[in-house]
Amino acid sequence: MALLMVAASVYGVAQLLALSSPTRSVRVSTVLLGIAVGVYGCGVAAALLELAYTRGVAEATGESLADVVKTASYAVDPVIEELMKLAPLLLVAWNVRIRRQWGLTDYVVLGAALGAGFGLLEAVARYGLDADRAIPHPGGGWAIPDSLRAPYIPGVEQVFSSWFPAPQGVLELGDHTPAAATSPHLVYTALAAFGVGVLLRGRGWARAIGVLPLAATSALHMLTNYAAAHPMDRDAADWVDTFEGTLWAVPLVCLAVAMVADLRQLWRGKATVPGVLLQAERAGRTGLSALASYGAWCVPWSTLIALRFARLRRSLLYGAAGPGLYPGAEALHGTVAWSAAQIDASDREHVWQGVDFRSVAEAAGTLRDRRRKWYVLVSVALAIPALLLLAVGSFPSAADLQQRFASGTGLYVLVGFGIAGLLWTGWLLVRLLRTWRATLALPYGEALATIRFRIWTALGGCLVGTLLLLRLADGAAPDAPAIRNLHLLEALNNFLTYPRLRPPPAVPPSPHLTRRRPRARPGRRPSGRDRHHARGRHPRGGVRGVGHRLDGCERWHWG
Repeated sequence: MALLMVAASVYGVAQLLALSSPTRSVRVSTVLLGIAVGVYGCGVAAALLELAYTRGVAEATGESLADVVKTASYAVDPVIEELMKLAPLLLVAWNVRIRRQWGLTDYVVLGAALGAGFGLLEAVARYGLDADRAIPHPGGGWAIPDSLRAPYIPGVEQVFSSWFPAPQGVLELGDHTPAAATSPHLVYTALAAFGVGVLLRGRGWARAIGVLPLAATSALHMLTNYAAAHPMDRDAADWVDTFEGTLWAVPLVCLAVAMVADLRQLWRGKATVPGVLLQAERAGRTGLSALASYGAWCVPWSTLIALRFARLRRSLLYGAAGPGLYPGAEALHGTVAWSAAQIDASDREHVWQGVDFRSVAEAAGTLRDRRRKWYVLVSVALAIPALLLLAVGSFPSAADLQQRFASGTGLYVLVGFGIAGLLWTGWLLVRLLRTWRATLALPYGEALATIRFRIWTALGGCLVGTLLLLRLADGAAPDAPAIRNLHLLEALNNFLTYPRLRPPPAVPPSPHLTRRRPRARPGRRPSGRDRHHARGRHPRGGVRGVGHRLDGCERWHWG
């Protein structure tokens, strides 16, 4: 099931990647790295802040922790989550080269990736270890029988037939044709990132418009959580149902507006910035026609060159739209002008004769860092237990594999690989910090952003791995809750640590340890309704559950 959760998150971002191709300047790999940042950066930061807030307020005011969690679920936590999902985008945009070289399209797509990663973390942490309870649905996907509105993991058909599918949803009673819900975190962060882009790239009074998407995102998130915390308020529930039915259109509208604004800037830049037009463009052909003609000479090599030149030129033209020059602008202009001249010189059929995979591989071998291959191999090797546990063991047919990793030798294997992966990721984090200092003078903003994203991802993985291994060293049982009383991800009670779902470039995934839920006592397993409404202490040590709805389904947090 975890593989389908990852597929749903990546597919939603891939849809925006494909639609944004005419104006996007960031690479596909950078956007996919944003999903990893959403998992290990945004999710970790938001979880720790919410934990600190609820514990601190409960201790300072003397209120019960359950009441504090319930109030915070719609008054504070939505703001924390939205801010943390935007934090990586704001931090990288602090650099003037990144800020000037990204268009509105880039902000929308990267924001969607950060939100998708955040939602993926919630889904995998909550249901990644529920393979033994999942029931295949005749219409596709899996249902987890917790309540009358059971959690639902979409199948292949549901994922690839929806706009921006969520990795998890809810199955209504009697629904014979379930569909994947729209990922609210992807939608929220795409909308908020659009507002950030307007604030950073707008001029004069137009910047004030950027505040509206930010306010709307937090307000909608608060309303959704309020309706879940107050189920008897039918007016709030009706408003939420209305908004959820149109969520899928929000990223498309944001992207359309962003692309129109970016196309205007590109057209103006081509008319004012010298030396960036190809010879075919100067002869009257459009940029798309000229680059497509060049890319067809020797697919895929000439195609890759054309795409890279298009992205690089867009970064230059976006930067030229701002007032005055910025550090690195002249160097980037020189690189684009040189690339345009090289394309003009090679825009002939005879130049590409004899170019094949073997010749390209030989030429690339002299430039490639051979140590990178070993980084990838070591990373994959350390991730094997976690991949077996989640990628394979999360399917009901392989649930026994999760059982083997829950205790005994399997648990020791996870612990050992987790410690080794933590040390490996820490060593690579040190290397990334050194690389960051060495790349500060680069004129290309995306290279700087990629390094920062990798640092954020590695730092989040190291922080969580260290904290949870320390908790294990303090004597906590392997099946004990990792973090209690946490609003953001109550599913952390199911995990000893997070699984690394995708290794970011140059930062290998450290395999993380996971834990199984404690076995139920002999007899009937408590139903979802029994657990949600039971008074007193929860069997895992929490107090009475507080209801909260997000992502189109009910979420229950043990306060």
